[in-house]
Amino acid sequence: MLPFFIGRYMAKTSHTKPLSEAAFILYELHKGMESEANKAGNRFYLGASGVGNPCDANLWYGFRGCGTEYITAKTEEKFRDGHHSEDEYIRRFNQTQYILVTEGENGRQLGFKDHGGWFRGHRDGLFPSISKYGKAIWEHKCSDKWNLINKYIAEAGEYNALKKWNETYYIQAQLYMGYEGVEWHILTCAGSGSRDSSIVVTPFNKDVFEQVRSRAKRIISSDSLPVRGAETPTNPCCMFCKAKKVCFGERINNKAVKEIPAPSCRNCCYITFSTEGDTEAHCAFYGSSSSNPKDLEGFKTCHRFNPTLIDAELIGRMDNGNIRYKKNGMEFDNGENAFTSQQMHENWKTEPWCNKTVNDIQHRFGISAIKEDIKKE
Repeated sequence: MLPFFIGRYMAKTSHTKPLSEAAFILYELHKGMESEANKAGNRFYLGASGVGNPCDANLWYGFRGCGTEYITAKTEEKFRDGHHSEDEYIRRFNQTQYILVTEGENGRQLGFKDHGGWFRGHRDGLFPSISKYGKAIWEHKCSDKWNLINKYIAEAGEYNALKKWNETYYIQAQLYMGYEGVEWHILTCAGSGSRDSSIVVTPFNKDVFEQVRSRAKRIISSDSLPVRGAETPTNPCCMFCKAKKVCFGERINNKAVKEIPAPSCRNCCYITFSTEGDTEAHCAFYGSSSSNPKDLEGFKTCHRFNPTLIDAELIGRMDNGNIRYKKNGMEFDNGENAFTSQQMHENWKTEPWCNKTVNDIQHRFGISAIKEDIKKE
């Protein structure tokens, strides 16, 4: 019989059928978790929970819908443990004299939105008044590193401990305080199963709040890729980045080839995001606007990639709206009667636009005439 831990490992790392019936049951459980977890897709906004990432490029790629992150069963287990832990701590606070508000009058989670609705955050709760702090934000985390908070409190003092423990959470805390207009943030952290816990209090820092708020606006407004946080893919901040292949590429035939992301209106060269109003985006191709983020999830035939995402020399925009590039001595277009964005996404590993035969036919007859040839290249 396959040992339990091996069956568990296989279920979390592949969909290869396990060797025992018992392990297969676990495999099915994890497969179902992964299927459900990966239905949601990417957020349409830049979130407060991620804006603490030190790399501007990472945030820009994410906001533009570039790069994918497959949620494994192991990761989903951690997410669910966190949700269960949060619910448990709400129940515990409700057993005390402290009043904890976790929903607005409309029954929805408390939060903020800024920069035209493209920058958002949802906090766990708010204390109208607690202990000597008065009104305070409440956030809860579930982490195996819960006890390090106590270590940093001892080393750096309570008000500096959250930043030492996790700077992303620290920035998240500053945003929630700034947008709510309060001076204190209380974070509780539990270990797995909520059996162990720690607590840390953090004061508001207006300078940090304003810096991060300005940074978020800059990323949302930028039509080109901001500066990367590192110049090599082996840098620790790049190791688990979901846009790593888009940013640095993948080694194919001893050369780095950059992944071209799945097309969506979000990464089209004609789209701009308004930081006024409510989730308004403007399409320069059609001269139209939309305030429904769902309109940006797919793409239309007019889609042309933002040139930042194409690893080639930009020649310019043609009269028909196509975008022309040059690579390895050959010119090619992204657009109508040329290489469509979907075709470029599907064939980025082979780069058929750098194949002279394919390129010549494309210029003479249009890409549709060699669609199947491209897939075989």
